[in-house]
Amino acid sequence: MSTEYDDDDDNYDIEGSFKRSSSTGRSANLAKSKSVKKVVTKALKKTSDKEYHENFKHSKIGRFYFFFLWGIVTAVMAYYTYQIAIQFLDASPGSTVTFTTLERIYLPQVVVCNWNQEINGPCDTCFLEFNGCSYLVDSSDCSSLWTPVQFHTDYGDFNCYSFNGNVSTRFYSDKTGYAGAYTALFSVNISNTNSIPDPLSSRTGLQVTFGIPEKISPDDIYRENRYAQVGSDTFFSIVTVNTIRNYLDEKNESRNVTRYETTSSAVNLGNAYYPDSVNPTKGYVAVSFSFEIISSQDINYDYGYTLENFWGDWAGMIGTLM
Repeated sequence: MSTEYDDDDDNYDIEGSFKRSSSTGRSANLAKSKSVKKVVTKALKKTSDKEYHENFKHSKIGRFYFFFLWGIVTAVMAYYTYQIAIQFLDASPGSTVTFTTLERIYLPQVVVCNWNQEINGPCDTCFLEFNGCSYLVDSSDCSSLWTPVQFHTDYGDFNCYSFNGNVSTRFYSDKTGYAGAYTALFSVNISNTNSIPDPLSSRTGLQVTFGIPEKISPDDIYRENRYAQVGSDTFFSIVTVNTIRNYLDEKNESRNVTRYETTSSAVNLGNAYYPDSVNPTKGYVAVSFSFEIISSQDINYDYGYTLENFWGDWAGMIGTLM
């Protein structure tokens, strides 16, 4: 048995394969040629654009264009710098008020003085006597917290008593209203009604000063305008006010000041205290005080437009114009 091969079929298959291979090769070469041509064209165009821009930049028209453009940018920047400089120089401090609630708060130093000062030595109506103190929360005795002190001013000497005057031992309070008050009783000599009173030493009563311990000065005592009259219990309701300046003053010092604002009311002590039944020239004055609220009122002063704002705006404009 013999097997016959068809030579024509074999030749056909080989030839067809060769033809297909040749066709694929030509397509790849053509695609490659087009890609190279595209890259070369793009490179030539980029070189042409670069040469064009270089030529334009160094031409008279190009130089005038860039000079005009930079002139506009410089003018805009100069005008903007002038505007923000004026804003910075004309800036004035603004204020914001906040209330900080606390669990407890420092008590101020309280200085109670006879409002008659000794001008030419001791005088009968410049006398001041401390008679006792009571803390109304628990009716405890607070007399040990008061110490006698005298303030010497250019206009006379004041006989006083000071409460909570040591900054190293100052204490707090968490009570408000009259029920949480400290009440101190004082006695003063009053003028003899049968004689002509001296206008500088005939007033009968006390003056009361509130301040930071060890910071109350003789000038503060002389300028004081809070008073308590004879025969009454004058209650002072205290609010702590902090003034915070977040900038340097003329002396390049920031000024943070704490002061105590008060409102007052008075009730009559009754006939038993005015005048004294034994000494008709002696009268009694009670002074009571506590906080209105256990919080501080903070007044913050700051410039609305600071140097940091100026440089920030200036840098922002440069970034915009770049």
